[in-house]
Amino acid sequence: KVRSDLLTLRATSRFKQQHFREACEDLNEVVARGGASRDVLRLRGECYVQLKEYSNGVSDLKACLAMAADPALS
Repeated sequence: KVRSDLLTLRATSRFKQQHFREACEDLNEVVARGGASRDVLRLRGECYVQLKEYSNGVSDLKACLAMAADPALS
């Protein structure tokens, strides 16, 4: 859990620095560890959009919206 939290913080920092590929790599590891929260999916979706990987971005953002609509999923 701690490692995933640190990766999420690093990804957020990388996103703000416009290092979208590196941020996405961190977030992929968080998701692989079972940490696919709304915030993680939203940030990864935004990274994908910035990288012009639109289908991946839309997929993550749709999953994020589904979690927002169902509090049991977040």
